[in-house]
Amino acid sequence: MMISKIRTGIKSQWSKAFLIILLVVVFGGMSVLKYAKYWITGRTDGVALVNGQEISRADFAQQKLEIEYIIKEAHKNYGAMSSFFLQHQYGINVQNPDDSALDRLIHKTLLMQAVERFPLYLSSKAIQNATIDPQSGVALNLTDNEKRAFKEEKQVELLSSLIQNATWVPKFVIDESYASNVVPKKFTIATLPLEHFIKEEEGKEITTSELQKFFEDNKNKLYFIPAKRAGNVWTFDSAKFPVNISDKTIEDKYNKEKHLNYIDKPAQIKIREIRFDDLKGKGLNQLQEQAEAFLKEVTANPALFEEKGTLVDFFSKGSKKKEGALEVAAFRLKTDGDISPVINLGDKGFAVIQRVARKEATYKPLAQVKDQIRKTLLKNEFSNQFKLKANNSKSDAQELKTFIEKNGGTLEHVTIPLKENDQIARRLFALTKVNDCSVFIQEGKGYIVQLTGITTKQTLPFDMIVGQVKKDLAKEKARKSLTQAVNKIKAENYGKESLKVPAYAKTQKTDWVDRADQEQLKKLAEQGLPLNTLSIEKKGLVMGAVGKNDGYIVRLDELKSVDEATKTTKKKELIVALDQRFKSVTMGSFIASLYKNATIDTSKTPDMGNISYEI
Repeated sequence: MMISKIRTGIKSQWSKAFLIILLVVVFGGMSVLKYAKYWITGRTDGVALVNGQEISRADFAQQKLEIEYIIKEAHKNYGAMSSFFLQHQYGINVQNPDDSALDRLIHKTLLMQAVERFPLYLSSKAIQNATIDPQSGVALNLTDNEKRAFKEEKQVELLSSLIQNATWVPKFVIDESYASNVVPKKFTIATLPLEHFIKEEEGKEITTSELQKFFEDNKNKLYFIPAKRAGNVWTFDSAKFPVNISDKTIEDKYNKEKHLNYIDKPAQIKIREIRFDDLKGKGLNQLQEQAEAFLKEVTANPALFEEKGTLVDFFSKGSKKKEGALEVAAFRLKTDGDISPVINLGDKGFAVIQRVARKEATYKPLAQVKDQIRKTLLKNEFSNQFKLKANNSKSDAQELKTFIEKNGGTLEHVTIPLKENDQIARRLFALTKVNDCSVFIQEGKGYIVQLTGITTKQTLPFDMIVGQVKKDLAKEKARKSLTQAVNKIKAENYGKESLKVPAYAKTQKTDWVDRADQEQLKKLAEQGLPLNTLSIEKKGLVMGAVGKNDGYIVRLDELKSVDEATKTTKKKELIVALDQRFKSVTMGSFIASLYKNATIDTSKTPDMGNISYEI
């Protein structure tokens, strides 16, 4: 009875509040307050909760802008292949960038929480060394919050590295992948035209009930007039917007960033070095002992360096002439004459170095970069001022009109369907009420988008499009018949000496096909051939596939013999690619395990279509 009363009491809102206060008093945990609002009310101001930790609207907005930028650049550089590239390279779904942005933030949050459970220690000295600018050698001036964020980022990188480096690539995977993807091959390719099967289906009788069922199943996908939005779009040029940048502001930015952005000549170091690299004669352990013995000797008598060391002329950070470890050690030496610890050069042995001289970095004069800085500041200030003032004006019709007239906005009337890669279309569809506005910056220009009309999605009547429905149903049946034919012909050709196909099929024999030859693959892909059919490993094997328009039967006729030297080189290149793929899969599996054991709540997520636009 007593337990039942306690349970009932705990369920009340006031009891929850009391327990929160008690926890704060007992544990001194400000983190408890962080989640108090959600626990009591069931609501969050963020877009998701990951094990009780909130992902903020601002973080989501920033991540979505980054996703949009990546998508835009991919479309610019890869055209029609951009969706495939984005999915496989970045894991971004072009059809739903909101989900991709949220997934990235959840991944990051889960990894940060995992870091807290792993004993990954980074010393303050390691953080300090990591924040040194590689060009100037000057430590970045970070705030405490920036240092904390930087440390967390490095801990995530360390955890990710530990997980990914726990992978290995089995020999049989290397051999199979080599046979599938590297060895040049000759094929016989038979094309089964879809049109052949469509004609067969169009010659068959189709009942009205079949047509009506197909229509009902597909009306929301095929037979509709898409939703549209009408709107006013005002465009603002930054040159006409009242933004002023003082000379003092330009000078302050120059002084703050010159060691990062305005280097004329980077810092350079001259050293003497002594290498211990007789790996064949002595091996790594003996070389290391020899290097450490020399270090003791030269520390006691620095003049030995001038006698035995080799002089290395001035070089800067990032020089391709020097190994990375040696270069890092050189720039850590504080004064002329300082001697380094023993430097491990990996498979090149060991070294000890002495600093001889240093040339400090020189910077471009302010006069030379003043216009460049002004343009950057004007762009940033325009972005900030425009969004602030436009957002303050957009809710009042008269204020909006005054703002547009004062700042030279040019008007365009638009009526458009939803387009995934069109900023204006997406913003119009994110608005829900006529006369509502959205403000954004794109490519240096400001935009105000106002919704003026909504046309909802409308299904076309069956009687109006019955002819098209009949064609579509015949095509769907034809694709099923084509798939059955591909599978049957593939089975019939198993183990046969040559490829045998029906008379309606078109057959061709290829020359040597090299999977590394992108132009050759492009031509085959343009014919409609699914390129995965070229991964056959053994002579005489047959693969079948149905492409966008036709079916294909592919037989491997011949593999090109390759000399052992070439084979070894190609396998080394392949191992690098496979290793990266295995690491990616391992990391994905680790994150998936975190997902499985996490409590992730997005049920209270607000309309994310509006989030990224009001920042």
